[in-house]
Amino acid sequence: MSEKMSGKKKKYTREKLEKAVDEVKAGASLRATAKKYNIPHTTLQDYKKKKKYSHNPHPNSAPTPSEEEALISFMFWMADHGFPLTRSLVKVLAMGIIKESGRSQSTTVNMEKGPRDVWWARFKARHPELSSRTADSLDRARVHGGTPEAIEGFFKLYEALYVRHRLEDKPHLVYNCDETGFGDKP
Repeated sequence: MSEKMSGKKKKYTREKLEKAVDEVKAGASLRATAKKYNIPHTTLQDYKKKKKYSHNPHPNSAPTPSEEEALISFMFWMADHGFPLTRSLVKVLAMGIIKESGRSQSTTVNMEKGPRDVWWARFKARHPELSSRTADSLDRARVHGGTPEAIEGFFKLYEALYVRHRLEDKPHLVYNCDETGFGDKP
């Protein structure tokens, strides 16, 4: 785990930090342990005293785990249907969830600006199944083109061509191909 903090990268893992805290609580020298594990002694001291860095989220800070799961499900559903969500839209949806839950008065989230980028980074860290990509316009076109009406219209056109060129008894003259190798923009 190497996160950026104040322009410097951490050189220790969560496991090393927990091990160092346990050693200090057992009576080891704080500075010696900090040096041994390459952890700033102030960080180790703060964790030892539990003054800072409490990793239990504030109960009203953001969507609850069940609300996050619903949001993830919606995100995947939208992506499967050709409409992947942007980071800013996910943040707007998260804010809407907070408002709908009735926690908007007691939340730590700025209800005018929405969740911060830190929330987004932690949200993605909690859900590694998410990934950021550029949306493919062809996928969206396929979703819209895959309606029953569009498919029925295609086969009506195909049937008319088939009959006009008298191919009913000549299946060996009918070939199949797809769009591979063809650009979708002139």
